[in-house]
This record gives sequence, C-alpha cells and structure tokens, in this order.
Amino acid sequence: MSSANPRPPATGYPVPPQQSSAAPTNGYPYAVSYPSSTNNYYDPYAVPVPAPRRSAFLRTFLITLISLFLIAGAIMLIFWIVIRPRVPDFYVTSLSVSNYSVSVGTSTSVTATWAVTLRAVNPNKKIRISYEEVESSISYRDEPLAKSSIPPFYQGTGDTTEFKVGFADKDYYVSPRNANGMESDRTGHGSVAFEVRVRAMARLKAKGWWWTRMRIIRVICSGVSVRFTGNATTGGSGLTGQLNGGDSQCYVFI
Repeated sequence: MSSANPRPPATGYPVPPQQSSAAPTNGYPYAVSYPSSTNNYYDPYAVPVPAPRRSAFLRTFLITLISLFLIAGAIMLIFWIVIRPRVPDFYVTSLSVSNYSVSVGTSTSVTATWAVTLRAVNPNKKIRISYEEVESSISYRDEPLAKSSIPPFYQGTGDTTEFKVGFADKDYYVSPRNANGMESDRTGHGSVAFEVRVRAMARLKAKGWWWTRMRIIRVICSGVSVRFTGNATTGGSGLTGQLNGGDSQCYVFI
C-alpha cells in the first residue's frame, strides 16, 4: 500500500528568502562583502620610494643656519660681557661770545665770534677711539649760525681730551623768526640758549681683540645758555657773553 509523501523531492535550489522591494546594487539576491581597502598587501616586486632629496637638503640648511646664528649670538654675548663698550662722554666746559650783534627788520643777520671749549671722555677700559674728519657747528633753534673744522685726535682707554673750537661770522643771514627770537631772549632774559654740535668719523678698536669698527659719532649739546653784558637795547652791537652756569653735558649718538 502506497502512502503519500508529505515532502516532495528537491528538484532545484531552495527558494531564496524574501527581499525588500529595493533592488540589490550588486545584482545578487544576497549581500557580497568586498575586501577592505585598508588591508595591508605585501608586494614582493614593489620598489621602495626614496625620500625626496630636496626636503633633506632644506632641513640640513635650516639646522646649519640656526647653528650659525646661535654661535654668532654667543660670541657677541661673550664680547659684550668682556669688553663692555660704552658711549663716550662730551661736555661744553666754556663758551664765550664777542662782537655779538643781531640785525632785525628787512635784512636779518647775525655777527659774532664764538670760542667753545669741549671735553671728550673715553670711559671704556678696553676700547680706543680715533676721531677723524671732525666738524662742529653752532646753531640756534636748529638753524646753523657758523661752522668749523677740528683737527683729528686720538683717545686711549680712560683718556680725557679738551679741545677748542672757534667760530666767526659777519652779517650771516638768519631767518627773521630766529633773529627776532635771539633778540627777544637776550633783551627779555639776558641770555640766549645756543646749540653746539660735533660730527666725527670714529674708529673704535678693542684692546687685545681683532674687533675694529668705523662709526659716525654725533654730539648734540643743546640748551647751552650764554649770558650777555653790554648794550641791552634791540640791535645792540659789540656785546659779549659767557657760558651761564657750569659744564653742559651733551647727548652722544653712535
């Protein structure tokens, strides 16, 4: 007696599971996993890529440059500690004026003879100074009134040098503003503040060192007051004046 088989024989592949309505992107009814791009794959035939030579050269150049700067800075620091360079000091110790007169009105001019004594001090213990091409001038409110040259001179370490400078001008033109200013100061206060300047090419030499430098030294002695005696009227002639007060210290720029 035959009995019915509840399970029919398999004649093909099993029925795939029900999929969503969205169509698969790989064309298969089930997902396919692709190999990860981050997997390390060793290629025995791959040629190693050398590091760029330009980067190595730039790195070496920067290291060398920084090293040179550090060495130069260390040398300058040692030099500064050992030598201790200082700016020279200048003073106006005397200033006399004779035959002083100022013309005001349509033609403004000044006539005077100045005699100035300057003192230069080299405070350095290991630097010697040679002054060359020395020029000096006297002015009022930044307007030059007279100029003169000074012979070159030398200063050893710790030396003090005094030198005289003479200025002479006759009917030297000045601006009306400054001519009236000089007369107003003299008649109102009895004194006039002049300015003495010195400009020199200086050679600085460190004692026992190879270090030598050429520098332009500018000396500005401002507010040098001169008290006048004689005719106090405007336009008076033949006046004389002397430095008012003690020594006048100057500003020195290198």
